[in-house]
Amino acid sequence: MKNNKGQALVEFIIIMPILILLFVSIFDMGLVMLNKYKLENELDTIISYYNNNEEDVMNAYASSKDISIYKKRKNNNMVNIKISYDLELNTPLLRKIMGDSFKLETDRTIYEK
Repeated sequence: MKNNKGQALVEFIIIMPILILLFVSIFDMGLVMLNKYKLENELDTIISYYNNNEEDVMNAYASSKDISIYKKRKNNNMVNIKISYDLELNTPLLRKIMGDSFKLETDRTIYEK
Protein backbone atom coordinates (compact mmCIF):
# COMPACT_ATOMS: atom_id res chain seq x y z
CA MET A 1 0.00 0.00 0.00
CA LYS A 2 1.14 3.49 -0.87
CA ASN A 3 1.10 6.30 1.62
CA ASN A 4 -1.04 9.14 0.11
CA LYS A 5 -1.34 11.37 3.18
CA GLY A 6 0.59 14.29 1.66
CA GLN A 7 -1.37 14.34 -1.60
CA ALA A 8 -4.38 16.17 -0.16
CA LEU A 9 -2.12 18.82 1.38
CA VAL A 10 -0.39 19.47 -1.96
CA GLU A 11 -3.73 19.75 -3.75
CA PHE A 12 -4.99 22.13 -1.07
CA ILE A 13 -1.89 24.33 -1.37
CA ILE A 14 -2.28 24.49 -5.16
CA ILE A 15 -6.03 25.28 -5.12
CA MET A 16 -6.18 27.65 -2.10
CA PRO A 17 -4.72 30.81 -3.79
CA ILE A 18 -7.13 30.36 -6.69
CA LEU A 19 -10.09 30.08 -4.30
CA ILE A 20 -8.98 33.13 -2.31
CA LEU A 21 -8.62 35.17 -5.51
CA LEU A 22 -12.06 34.00 -6.64
CA PHE A 23 -13.73 34.97 -3.35
CA VAL A 24 -12.06 38.39 -3.21
CA SER A 25 -13.04 39.01 -6.85
CA ILE A 26 -16.66 38.15 -6.06
CA PHE A 27 -16.52 40.52 -3.08
CA ASP A 28 -15.07 43.29 -5.27
CA MET A 29 -17.71 42.84 -7.95
CA GLY A 30 -20.37 42.99 -5.24
CA LEU A 31 -18.89 46.30 -4.07
CA VAL A 32 -18.92 47.62 -7.64
CA MET A 33 -22.60 46.71 -8.03
CA LEU A 34 -23.48 48.22 -4.63
CA ASN A 35 -21.68 51.47 -5.47
CA LYS A 36 -23.39 51.58 -8.87
CA TYR A 37 -26.75 51.34 -7.09
CA LYS A 38 -25.71 54.12 -4.68
CA LEU A 39 -24.59 56.25 -7.62
CA GLU A 40 -28.01 55.86 -9.23
CA ASN A 41 -29.58 57.14 -6.00
CA GLU A 42 -27.15 60.06 -5.92
CA LEU A 43 -28.17 60.88 -9.50
CA ASP A 44 -31.81 61.09 -8.38
CA THR A 45 -30.84 63.59 -5.69
CA ILE A 46 -28.70 65.65 -8.07
CA ILE A 47 -31.50 65.75 -10.65
CA SER A 48 -33.98 66.94 -8.03
CA TYR A 49 -31.59 69.78 -7.10
CA TYR A 50 -31.19 70.62 -10.80
CA ASN A 51 -34.94 70.66 -11.39
CA ASN A 52 -35.40 73.02 -8.41
CA ASN A 53 -32.76 75.42 -9.82
CA GLU A 54 -30.45 74.81 -6.85
CA GLU A 55 -27.21 74.35 -8.78
CA ASP A 56 -25.05 75.70 -5.94
CA VAL A 57 -26.51 73.14 -3.55
CA MET A 58 -26.17 70.45 -6.23
CA ASN A 59 -22.47 71.21 -6.78
CA ALA A 60 -21.78 71.33 -3.03
CA TYR A 61 -23.58 68.01 -2.56
CA ALA A 62 -21.62 66.39 -5.39
CA SER A 63 -18.26 67.67 -4.16
CA SER A 64 -18.99 66.41 -0.63
CA LYS A 65 -19.53 62.92 -2.10
CA ASP A 66 -16.51 63.13 -4.52
CA ILE A 67 -18.83 62.94 -7.51
CA SER A 68 -18.10 64.64 -10.83
CA ILE A 69 -21.03 66.16 -12.74
CA TYR A 70 -21.20 66.70 -16.51
CA LYS A 71 -24.15 68.44 -18.13
CA LYS A 72 -24.79 68.43 -21.85
CA ARG A 73 -27.74 70.07 -23.54
CA LYS A 74 -29.24 67.78 -26.19
CA ASN A 75 -31.70 70.26 -27.64
CA ASN A 76 -33.83 73.12 -26.32
CA ASN A 77 -35.76 71.03 -23.79
CA MET A 78 -33.50 68.05 -23.00
CA VAL A 79 -30.43 67.94 -20.75
CA ASN A 80 -28.16 64.96 -20.22
CA ILE A 81 -26.71 64.81 -16.71
CA LYS A 82 -23.84 62.39 -16.22
CA ILE A 83 -22.12 61.71 -12.91
CA SER A 84 -19.03 59.66 -12.19
CA TYR A 85 -17.22 58.33 -9.15
CA ASP A 86 -13.74 56.79 -8.81
CA LEU A 87 -13.81 53.46 -7.01
CA GLU A 88 -10.72 51.71 -5.65
CA LEU A 89 -10.61 47.97 -6.32
CA ASN A 90 -9.07 45.46 -3.90
CA THR A 91 -8.39 42.48 -6.14
CA PRO A 92 -5.05 42.54 -7.98
CA LEU A 93 -6.50 40.70 -10.99
CA LEU A 94 -9.39 43.17 -11.35
CA ARG A 95 -6.96 46.07 -10.95
CA LYS A 96 -4.93 44.74 -13.88
CA ILE A 97 -8.03 44.34 -16.01
CA MET A 98 -9.82 47.58 -15.11
CA GLY A 99 -6.94 49.81 -13.97
CA ASP A 100 -6.05 51.05 -10.50
CA SER A 101 -9.04 53.33 -10.27
CA PHE A 102 -12.31 52.08 -11.70
CA LYS A 103 -14.64 54.89 -12.79
CA LEU A 104 -18.33 54.26 -12.21
CA GLU A 105 -20.58 56.37 -14.41
CA THR A 106 -24.28 56.79 -14.83
CA ASP A 107 -26.33 59.30 -16.76
CA ARG A 108 -29.86 60.31 -17.44
CA THR A 109 -31.53 62.59 -19.96
CA ILE A 110 -34.22 64.75 -18.43
CA TYR A 111 -36.83 67.12 -19.76
CA GLU A 112 -36.06 70.63 -18.63
CA LYS A 113 -39.07 72.63 -17.47
